[in-house]
Amino acid sequence: MEKKSFIKAVRCSNGKITRYYPSSISSEYYLIIGYFKSETARNIILFLYFNNSNNFEEIRLHIKRAISTTSWNLKRLVEDNVIVKSRNKKQHCYSISNPILVARVLEYSNNLLMDGYIDIDK
Repeated sequence: MEKKSFIKAVRCSNGKITRYYPSSISSEYYLIIGYFKSETARNIILFLYFNNSNNFEEIRLHIKRAISTTSWNLKRLVEDNVIVKSRNKKQHCYSISNPILVARVLEYSNNLLMDGYIDIDK
């Protein structure tokens, strides 16, 4: 199907994960959609999208994960420019780097990813 351009295979930078997308989806959405497959990353993105800028502790309490798990996921999201990290007085704050892109992905994926119709990890 990939050779006939029905789907697009996208390999993550670490080379361990390959995700498949319909060829009709623009490549700018791949990264966000990939993060939506991870419950913790998805929860962070959605929390920041609906609550604007938040500090580390607010995010950690909302997603109900350990400090190390929260830190690791935030680091990945910052490195991939999904979220941005800024300094606000004595603490770091996080926000979505491109809220319009996240909104479009949410609109598209609402029926697909959130309802579990696409399960490309298993």
